[in-house]
Amino acid sequence: MSNNKCDLALNLIGYEEEVNAAMEYVFGNTLICEDAATAKKVTFDPAVRMKSVTLEGDVYDPSGTLSGGSSPKTSGVLVTLQQLNEITRELDARQATLQQLQSTMAREKQKLDAARKFKQNLDLKSHEISLAEQQINGNSSSSVSRRGS
Repeated sequence: MSNNKCDLALNLIGYEEEVNAAMEYVFGNTLICEDAATAKKVTFDPAVRMKSVTLEGDVYDPSGTLSGGSSPKTSGVLVTLQQLNEITRELDARQATLQQLQSTMAREKQKLDAARKFKQNLDLKSHEISLAEQQINGNSSSSVSRRGS
Protein backbone atom coordinates (compact mmCIF):
# COMPACT_ATOMS: atom_id res chain seq x y z
CA MET A 1 0.00 0.00 0.00
CA SER A 2 2.81 2.46 0.82
CA ASN A 3 5.17 1.23 -1.94
CA ASN A 4 8.05 0.91 0.53
CA LYS A 5 7.67 4.57 1.49
CA CYS A 6 6.66 3.68 5.04
CA ASP A 7 8.13 1.58 7.82
CA LEU A 8 7.35 0.87 11.44
CA ALA A 9 9.40 3.25 13.59
CA LEU A 10 10.45 0.33 15.78
CA ASN A 11 12.18 -1.25 12.75
CA LEU A 12 14.26 1.87 12.14
CA ILE A 13 15.94 2.13 15.51
CA GLY A 14 18.47 0.00 17.31
CA TYR A 15 18.21 -0.62 21.02
CA GLU A 16 19.23 -3.02 23.74
CA GLU A 17 16.93 -5.98 24.43
CA GLU A 18 16.44 -4.86 28.04
CA VAL A 19 14.52 -1.74 26.89
CA ASN A 20 12.37 -3.64 24.40
CA ALA A 21 9.08 -3.12 26.27
CA ALA A 22 9.62 0.63 26.56
CA MET A 23 10.62 0.95 22.89
CA GLU A 24 7.55 -1.02 21.80
CA TYR A 25 5.37 1.24 23.92
CA VAL A 26 6.88 4.44 22.48
CA PHE A 27 7.46 3.40 18.85
CA GLY A 28 5.38 0.23 18.35
CA ASN A 29 2.34 1.97 16.84
CA THR A 30 4.08 4.69 14.87
CA LEU A 31 4.96 4.63 11.19
CA ILE A 32 7.73 6.66 9.57
CA CYS A 33 6.78 7.80 6.06
CA GLU A 34 8.82 9.46 3.33
CA ASP A 35 6.22 12.09 2.50
CA ALA A 36 2.97 13.67 3.65
CA ALA A 37 0.82 11.96 1.01
CA THR A 38 1.98 8.52 2.11
CA ALA A 39 1.58 9.40 5.80
CA LYS A 40 -1.95 10.68 5.22
CA LYS A 41 -2.87 7.62 3.15
CA VAL A 42 -1.73 5.03 5.73
CA THR A 43 -2.82 6.96 8.82
CA PHE A 44 -6.42 7.32 7.72
CA ASP A 45 -6.70 3.94 5.98
CA PRO A 46 -9.33 1.92 7.91
CA ALA A 47 -7.09 -1.16 7.78
CA VAL A 48 -4.09 0.68 9.28
CA ARG A 49 -5.15 3.65 11.46
CA MET A 50 -1.73 4.24 13.02
CA LYS A 51 0.08 7.44 13.88
CA SER A 52 2.53 8.46 11.13
CA VAL A 53 5.47 10.82 11.15
CA THR A 54 6.98 12.16 7.93
CA LEU A 55 10.70 12.63 7.40
CA GLU A 56 10.03 16.36 7.66
CA GLY A 57 8.57 15.85 11.13
CA ASP A 58 4.84 16.22 10.40
CA VAL A 59 2.76 14.00 12.67
CA TYR A 60 -0.52 12.50 11.42
CA ASP A 61 -2.81 10.95 13.99
CA PRO A 62 -5.81 8.76 13.12
CA SER A 63 -7.91 10.91 15.46
CA GLY A 64 -7.58 13.62 12.83
CA THR A 65 -4.89 15.87 14.27
CA LEU A 66 -1.87 17.11 12.37
CA SER A 67 1.04 18.61 14.22
CA GLY A 68 4.68 19.50 13.97
CA GLY A 69 6.78 19.87 10.96
CA SER A 70 10.32 21.01 10.66
CA SER A 71 12.30 23.07 8.23
CA PRO A 72 12.67 21.20 4.94
CA LYS A 73 16.31 22.32 4.87
CA THR A 74 17.24 20.10 7.78
CA SER A 75 17.34 16.35 7.67
CA GLY A 76 16.60 15.11 11.12
CA VAL A 77 17.12 11.91 12.98
CA LEU A 78 14.21 10.25 11.18
CA VAL A 79 15.86 10.75 7.79
CA THR A 80 19.11 9.38 9.13
CA LEU A 81 17.35 6.39 10.69
CA GLN A 82 15.52 5.61 7.46
CA GLN A 83 18.76 5.89 5.46
CA LEU A 84 20.49 3.63 7.97
CA ASN A 85 17.65 1.12 7.70
CA GLU A 86 17.83 1.13 3.89
CA ILE A 87 21.61 0.73 3.94
CA THR A 88 21.31 -2.11 6.45
CA ARG A 89 18.77 -3.89 4.24
CA GLU A 90 21.03 -3.45 1.22
CA LEU A 91 24.01 -4.74 3.20
CA ASP A 92 22.02 -7.80 4.30
CA ALA A 93 20.99 -8.50 0.71
CA ARG A 94 24.55 -8.16 -0.54
CA GLN A 95 25.88 -10.38 2.25
CA ALA A 96 23.35 -13.05 1.27
CA THR A 97 24.47 -12.75 -2.36
CA LEU A 98 28.10 -13.00 -1.26
CA GLN A 99 27.34 -16.17 0.72
CA GLN A 100 25.64 -17.70 -2.31
CA LEU A 101 28.61 -16.82 -4.52
CA GLN A 102 31.09 -18.23 -2.00
CA SER A 103 29.06 -21.43 -1.79
CA THR A 104 28.96 -21.70 -5.59
CA MET A 105 32.71 -21.04 -5.73
CA ALA A 106 33.38 -23.80 -3.19
CA ARG A 107 31.29 -26.28 -5.20
CA GLU A 108 33.03 -25.31 -8.44
CA LYS A 109 36.45 -25.64 -6.77
CA GLN A 110 35.53 -29.17 -5.67
CA LYS A 111 34.56 -29.99 -9.26
CA LEU A 112 37.83 -28.51 -10.54
CA ASP A 113 39.86 -30.50 -8.01
CA ALA A 114 38.02 -33.69 -9.00
CA ALA A 115 38.61 -32.97 -12.70
CA ARG A 116 42.33 -32.34 -12.07
CA LYS A 117 42.61 -35.61 -10.14
CA PHE A 118 40.76 -37.45 -12.91
CA LYS A 119 43.10 -35.94 -15.55
CA GLN A 120 46.14 -36.88 -13.48
CA ASN A 121 44.87 -40.49 -13.28
CA LEU A 122 44.10 -40.44 -17.01
CA ASP A 123 47.64 -39.21 -17.80
CA LEU A 124 49.10 -41.91 -15.54
CA LYS A 125 47.04 -44.64 -17.23
CA SER A 126 47.98 -43.31 -20.68
CA HIS A 127 51.65 -43.46 -19.70
CA GLU A 128 51.21 -47.02 -18.37
CA ILE A 129 49.55 -48.03 -21.67
CA SER A 130 52.38 -46.43 -23.62
CA LEU A 131 54.98 -48.33 -21.56
CA ALA A 132 53.05 -51.57 -22.00
CA GLU A 133 52.86 -51.02 -25.78
CA GLN A 134 56.60 -50.35 -25.89
CA GLN A 135 57.24 -53.49 -23.90
CA ILE A 136 54.95 -55.53 -26.17
CA ASN A 137 56.58 -54.09 -29.29
CA GLY A 138 60.02 -54.71 -27.81
CA ASN A 139 59.13 -58.32 -26.97
CA SER A 140 57.53 -58.90 -30.38
CA SER A 141 60.55 -57.68 -32.28
CA SER A 142 62.93 -59.70 -30.12
CA SER A 143 60.84 -62.84 -30.55
CA VAL A 144 60.65 -62.26 -34.32
CA SER A 145 64.39 -61.82 -34.52
CA ARG A 146 64.96 -64.99 -32.48
CA ARG A 147 62.76 -66.97 -34.82
CA GLY A 148 64.62 -65.62 -37.76
CA SER A 149 68.01 -66.71 -36.37
